[in-house]
Amino acid sequence: MKLFPKRTFLLMCVCFLGGCASMPAPYRERKSMSSDGYSNSTTSLVNVEITYVGSQFSSKQRVRDFAYLRAAELTMEAGHRYFFVINELIGKYAQSHTIPSSPPGSTVYLPGSTPSSFTPSGIPGGVIKIHVNTARLKIRILTGPIPENTDAVKTIDANVLIKELKAKYGIKD
Repeated sequence: MKLFPKRTFLLMCVCFLGGCASMPAPYRERKSMSSDGYSNSTTSLVNVEITYVGSQFSSKQRVRDFAYLRAAELTMEAGHRYFFVINELIGKYAQSHTIPSSPPGSTVYLPGSTPSSFTPSGIPGGVIKIHVNTARLKIRILTGPIPENTDAVKTIDANVLIKELKAKYGIKD
């Protein structure tokens, strides 16, 4: 007597592997326009723009925290300790990805994830849209003492923020 028919077993494998692929993106540098991670550009010695693009499974809070973590790291790398945010934009954006056809029995790689699933029947190629959370920050690194009027500007201690966010997400140095 068979305990599990072949189709049931295959379906269980697909569900199990699909669940493994639904992890949010780790903290890392963005390698291409279709990947997740941080990127930054310097507009002057003290003004920096940071973008963090999450995977389709990353929450708004996670991408916001990772953008702030990158801002804190850049502040410390510049030899300073404090920064403040000039502008913050967090939202969901659609990314288009071209997916090649795959033959039956192949593993599918979706952008921003790990191998997704075993596909018994294959998939047709085409363009798919994946909605991902993205955080964009414009910051100013403070090169002097902390401003006395802290009500007008929320000054952030980069050293403290790095410790808090790395502990929150289990990020090792």
